Amino acid sequence: MEPDYIPTRDEQGWYERAVQHFLGREDISGRNKELVTTYLRDAGLGKTVRGRMKTKIGYSRRVSYINSLVSVIEFTKKDLDTLLQADMEAFIEALENGRIRSRKHFLRSQGYFRNGAPLSPRYIVDMKLNIRRYYKYLLGNGQSYPSLVDWFDLSCRPKQTPSLTEDEVQQLVDPLRPHRDRVVEAVPDERYIVLGAQAPHPQPRGFAGVGV
Repeated sequence: MEPDYIPTRDEQGWYERAVQHFLGREDISGRNKELVTTYLRDAGLGKTVRGRMKTKIGYSRRVSYINSLVSVIEFTKKDLDTLLQADMEAFIEALENGRIRSRKHFLRSQGYFRNGAPLSPRYIVDMKLNIRRYYKYLLGNGQSYPSLVDWFDLSCRPKQTPSLTEDEVQQLVDPLRPHRDRVVEAVPDERYIVLGAQAPHPQPRGFAGVGV
């Protein structure tokens, strides 16, 4: 039987560097390091997901677990197995209100952010999913979500795109008008300007056709 997950060397190296960086941080308690690395090991062995065919968690997802759990640790300044409901509610409120930022300071499409770039709605939902999975493993025996996290809102509102004004639409259409006119002139009969229709081949002038 072929394995269901074959990591690349880049993925594995990225994961190993992330773990070493995490373990090297002096501001994270030994207890939290033990909790997180045990979870990462069990995730790689397939011990964190029950009742499903694919249970092994890949390297990229485990790096995502590290980032999400470190955000909780940094905000609450507590060990993960000692968090109270009030701690988790305060964290989620900060996450939703933009007070928890990315470690990246530059986004190509938005520029530089001195205090870290804002998190996207999709990334916020992904963080909440990671945290729920962790506490399902830690407190729910991998089978049920504990009350600490079962209330998370996992909906993701699509980004609102402003509609174009009539003048903006006209500015888009005007440059195309000459091309449209040339297309119309090239078609012998305007009745055939429909999708998928084929215009008859124009006959040479003076050709009356052959009777049958």
